[in-house]
Amino acid sequence: MRNGLCWESIASDIGFDPYLYRRHDGFISARKLVDLLEHVADASRRDAEIFDEASTLQIGTLSILDYVTLCAPSIEVGLRNWARFQITCNTAVSVSFKVEDNWGCMEYGPMAQLGKHNQLSYAMATAASSRFMTLSEGIPDAIRIEIDAPAPSGQAAFLTKHLSKIQFDCPRTRIFIPAAVLDEQPPRSESNLYRVVEKAALEDVTAQIGVESPLGEIVETINTQLKNGHISISTVSSALDISERKLQRVISAEGTTFRQLIEETRKSLAQHYLHDTQLSMKEICYLLGFSETSAFSRAAKAWFGKPPRVYREQVNKS
Repeated sequence: MRNGLCWESIASDIGFDPYLYRRHDGFISARKLVDLLEHVADASRRDAEIFDEASTLQIGTLSILDYVTLCAPSIEVGLRNWARFQITCNTAVSVSFKVEDNWGCMEYGPMAQLGKHNQLSYAMATAASSRFMTLSEGIPDAIRIEIDAPAPSGQAAFLTKHLSKIQFDCPRTRIFIPAAVLDEQPPRSESNLYRVVEKAALEDVTAQIGVESPLGEIVETINTQLKNGHISISTVSSALDISERKLQRVISAEGTTFRQLIEETRKSLAQHYLHDTQLSMKEICYLLGFSETSAFSRAAKAWFGKPPRVYREQVNKS
């Protein structure tokens, strides 16, 4: 019981196991998580409390995502890892990082499909920006935070301290870091530890996609069919031996769409191929289901803010 709220009662109302958090393989869908956060905020009448909760999460709370970001050889690599390995904590909302106009921008994908999601946006923006502020002394004063939700009615210590840097009611949730600090080495950077946690993160991504996420089998099928150059909800549902309607329901329950799932699968695979392999651009283009390298180049610019060759050179140099 906290703030007059009963956890078991809340879980029953929303429809999930109240002891899910005790299980290593516990999983809650994006829609139920959003419902849970909104329910608690409404019932407690403390819609800003999540800012302080998210900003004070201990290092390690976000598991491997924390370490692969904070121990990276440079701030830019750490920020790219935050987006690259986001799937270890979040399979519902896409996250991308790119550098342009003297800013590094961490952008969260659209969340409108999740319904009212104010608390989720607050939590994601605050948890991320709080982590990023520890990467360099130059970030706290220069950081800019845009949140795709209205301002809360309540107060929070995090808001009192950083309100001048936050803008609400924005089209997307985005965090801007000055490009001038991206080449700096984070205070917790440690090369030996980083090699270990990056390897663990890659293994975690494989396990997450293949086992823990309800979207795992769908993503695997999309991955396979991308190489054929022809993919549709009809071909994927047929390969999975389920109806198109059921496939749509599964995808919708995870707070995403078929088109977004294809885009995120392509982007995630592109990051892997460019960062972790020596495959040629032509080979990557084929594996991602693009008919021409120019189409792949345009997609990479949209994902990473630069052509694929330049992106590969920069991440490998780092």
